[in-house]
Amino acid sequence: MKRILLLLLTLAALTGGAQARTTRPLDDGWSFFFVHENSGDRARPVSLPHTWNFDALAGVYPYQRTQAIYTRSLYIPADWSGKRLFLRFAGVENAADLFVNGNHAGNHVGAGVAFTFEITDFIRFGADNQLLVLVANTPRSDLMAATERNLYGGIVRGVELLVTDPVAVSPLYLGTDGLLIHAAEISEERVEGYAELHLLIPTPRTVEVTLRAFDPQNRLLFRQHRTLKSSYDRSKPLSIPFSILQPQLWSPETPALYRFEAEVSAAESSDRVEVTTGLRSVELTPQGLFLNGERIDLRGVSLAYDRPDVASLWSDSEAAADLELARDLGANAVCSPAAPHLQALYDRCDREGMLVRIDLPFLRTSFLSDMSYFASPAFEQNGERLLQEIVAQHINHPSVVMWGLFSDLRGVDKHLTDYVDRLNRAARAVDPSRPTVVTSSENGPLNFLSDGVIWRQQAGWTRGLVEDVNFWLEKLAGEWSHLASAVCYGFEGFADQQPDRYERPTRGTLELPERRQTRFHEEYASRLAADSLLWGWWIDGLSDYGSARRGGGLNGSGLVSFDRRTRKDAYYLYRALWNRREPTLHLAEKRWVERPAAPQRLTVYASEGLEPLLTVNGDTVALERYAPAIYRTAELELGRESEAVVTAGALRDRALIRCGSDLKRPVPTDLLQTINRSPKD
Repeated sequence: MKRILLLLLTLAALTGGAQARTTRPLDDGWSFFFVHENSGDRARPVSLPHTWNFDALAGVYPYQRTQAIYTRSLYIPADWSGKRLFLRFAGVENAADLFVNGNHAGNHVGAGVAFTFEITDFIRFGADNQLLVLVANTPRSDLMAATERNLYGGIVRGVELLVTDPVAVSPLYLGTDGLLIHAAEISEERVEGYAELHLLIPTPRTVEVTLRAFDPQNRLLFRQHRTLKSSYDRSKPLSIPFSILQPQLWSPETPALYRFEAEVSAAESSDRVEVTTGLRSVELTPQGLFLNGERIDLRGVSLAYDRPDVASLWSDSEAAADLELARDLGANAVCSPAAPHLQALYDRCDREGMLVRIDLPFLRTSFLSDMSYFASPAFEQNGERLLQEIVAQHINHPSVVMWGLFSDLRGVDKHLTDYVDRLNRAARAVDPSRPTVVTSSENGPLNFLSDGVIWRQQAGWTRGLVEDVNFWLEKLAGEWSHLASAVCYGFEGFADQQPDRYERPTRGTLELPERRQTRFHEEYASRLAADSLLWGWWIDGLSDYGSARRGGGLNGSGLVSFDRRTRKDAYYLYRALWNRREPTLHLAEKRWVERPAAPQRLTVYASEGLEPLLTVNGDTVALERYAPAIYRTAELELGRESEAVVTAGALRDRALIRCGSDLKRPVPTDLLQTINRSPKD
């Protein structure tokens, strides 16, 4: 077996050509056991990605925040002596310590980002080597992490072995590939920028560096060469300026992508890496968000990090499915609200023209007992490091247009204000081209440190009235128009909860009916649709997500269910408002079949340009336009069983309504299919 493995590794190295870099996935052959099991004798084989909380979603055992150990044997050929070896982890929840042959090789604290350790000095060449990774998802005061979303624990993304010559492009800089592209000045006529290249040069020597760029049609644009003498300061990155005439600018309509290659060589050493990026400008002002000088109104949704069939072990297929839902909704932006998703998601956004916001996991949850800020040097250093990793690892993605610094922090403590200011400056130091934003639910100096503010609104949910949003909009226009403002909101509601009455929720309640969520989205959307001051809407979020801290194990604020199979009424409301490619006609509250013997009011969502026609048991019923995309009837006296049908051209939707009936007859199968139909239908 070792001979076969050695042959495969040798072939992989030979096929690398001048690149002289070998990349080998290490996703198989691992063993896993919990620390509390006290012995590796209980270890069971696993493949990566892996989480120990997968079965918790099925109720097999409770959600666990604990520690576990992953081990693996790794054979390293003797002829790799003289090479440099690295282990790259694409993501661990939440903290990892790596040991190689019993030697501590590195530590990383933080979920959602990649990190790389060099293991050269700990390797036995021509022999088996033992890898051990201690992983924990337990709470800790030196970790900045979301506290309500489930952090499932484990090596939740893949692991790679990188093998390079002594002189190489560094894989150690903040978990990146070592090549960052900065476009500093952008216009339709010219792009001026520079490539930031991080190099590994173990001893002073002459190094040759070549940078190549290829346009979206894969034509060579330029080739620049640099010779670094032995006196070159090896501790600093190399900056190579470039200029591109008549660029093809990246935009949602034309997501043009360029490819950059960096090659380094010295005596008996060579290495090459390549990255893909897009060229575009982003500016956030009180007048709006501008992409390449043109205003764009963001219509965005927050994405969850988990699904019941995979927990947090997303692959490209899960990323594609959620982006398809977002596109069908009509959204032009998505948000990673508590650390990055996997890179495949942003690769797709680059290719498909979806805009992205990525937030640091610096947030306060709705639980009053939570602390969002541990004012310790370790916590603050962890947050700054995580932010630098997030920015550096995603700087080459043109779809990413802003960085989020915090969400819902409270208080006016000067130390906290100074810390957020440091975060803002840290983001700008790595990437001066993108705006920073904060998500805020109260007044205070924290709102004035970033380029923009996303105001989280909850009026009418647990306090106040929905109408209070009107007063807020008036105040925003009158007193805060100098700020670059957007809005964010979300309300819980479960499709399987259809009571006749729905009251204001109390803290910790399990009664969160869909119809209450629907009403709040209707009222917010009707008030915000005509407002031109806001540069964006952010709906929190696209889908429900796992939260062991909730009584039912889920946060139900999504527009679709946790398994993505059920589109809630609010989903169709925004589809009617936002999707300009495909028309929407939807009769709301179809799941509320059994109703009391009382007057009923029916609601229809219809895209702009449609003229919905409603009939009940064959009789036409008048619809009045309540707000953009929302139509309602006057109160109706319905019989014991009624069929409501709405049509607009070739579009049709229907609902069965039973009033005052004691009979709990099943809803017809064809109606169930209509209620839960796929958005593609």
